[in-house]
Amino acid sequence: MSIFHREKVHDRYQINAKQVVCTHCGGNTFHVSSCQLHSQGLTFFQLEWLGQNVYVLVCDSCSHIEWFGKEPEKVPTA
Repeated sequence: MSIFHREKVHDRYQINAKQVVCTHCGGNTFHVSSCQLHSQGLTFFQLEWLGQNVYVLVCDSCSHIEWFGKEPEKVPTA
C-alpha cells in the first residue's frame, strides 16, 4: 500500500437541515475539507491570513467539488 493511499470515508452532510447532493452526478457521500480563499490584494500585501475560510465537499463518486461558506454538518447514521 502506498504512503499516499487515503482511506475513503463515505459520509453524508447537510446544510440548514437539507442533505447535500452532488450537482454533477447526484451522489450523496463526500470527503470534507476546509481551505482559505485568497485575493490578489491580500497576496500582494502578504495578508493571506485575512482571507475567508470556506468548506469543500468532494464527491466520492465523481470528485466534483461543492463549496460552502459555513461548515457542513455530518448526517447522523441510523
